[in-house]
Amino acid sequence: MNTEDVIARRVLDKDGQHYEVLIYRPTEDEISDYSCRWSLVDEAGMIEATGKMHGIDEVQVLLFTLMILGDQLAAMPGDYSHLGTPDGGFPRMVHPGNDNEILWRLPLGT
Repeated sequence: MNTEDVIARRVLDKDGQHYEVLIYRPTEDEISDYSCRWSLVDEAGMIEATGKMHGIDEVQVLLFTLMILGDQLAAMPGDYSHLGTPDGGFPRMVHPGNDNEILWRLPLGT
């Protein structure tokens, strides 16, 4: 993906190093109506992780992407923090320490 497609970024810290979460512009998709990609990039510009969410429109898929990032970061080794907040400062959908307890429900289309 082109860096011109990045619509938001957040700098994270892990073990004294800086990482950046990049959120890309939602695009129309053949699997669902829209998709939104995200990447975790280290200081050297190497991609550490990437993901993609799907939704019925640009707003829904962007919301889903922001909501899932906390869980994705929590599942990775180490502690990615933003201003001292764990999980990059993103919300968690699954209760920490109890993967069976859902904290958020994704609003699905009608």
